[in-house]
Amino acid sequence: MESSNQLQPRWDGLLSTFRMSLQQDPSSELRVDLEDVIAATWPSVRRFVIQLERASFPPSIRDSELDLDRIASSATSVFIAAYGHNFERELLGYVCGDRLSHFGAVPGARDDASRYSSSSFYISSVAVDRRVQGRGIGMALQRTGIQRAQQKGYRRITAHMRTHGWMKVSPHARALQSFRNWYGTGEQYDYVLLAGH
Repeated sequence: MESSNQLQPRWDGLLSTFRMSLQQDPSSELRVDLEDVIAATWPSVRRFVIQLERASFPPSIRDSELDLDRIASSATSVFIAAYGHNFERELLGYVCGDRLSHFGAVPGARDDASRYSSSSFYISSVAVDRRVQGRGIGMALQRTGIQRAQQKGYRRITAHMRTHGWMKVSPHARALQSFRNWYGTGEQYDYVLLAGH
């Protein structure tokens, strides 16, 4: 997989492009563009993000439409979409988050001593279309989300992730808290510090 290691912010929202082999046919490649979603572009992608959120998460941990609308329209948020060009520019995944203080009711976040700091960011959702999972799109989204948040001035970045899944995202990550049966999912999730102190 070729990957663009540096973000290339431009006025059109393109952050990076990478290529990956398709599972069905390793000789064919899929070009994936990672692009900012902002308030002005949110209406064109909203329906697809909501469909992907519903397909990816059980209701107990799913972001509501209202939450996604709020994140997409917030000046302090990061919202990045992954588009695949072999799928006629179809949405393949996204990552989104905002200032940690916006998620004060979430276990882990509510106990975080830095929850009211304007330099603390929380990744609230990462989803990838099941047809292309396991191909690096989720990892690229998460890493680009962290970089984008840092570019916006956030120094401390946290998220809830499946236990041990976060170790691949950042070599400096560490679990701050663990939660068994996260919101009734039967899975253990960790509240993770992905960047910062």
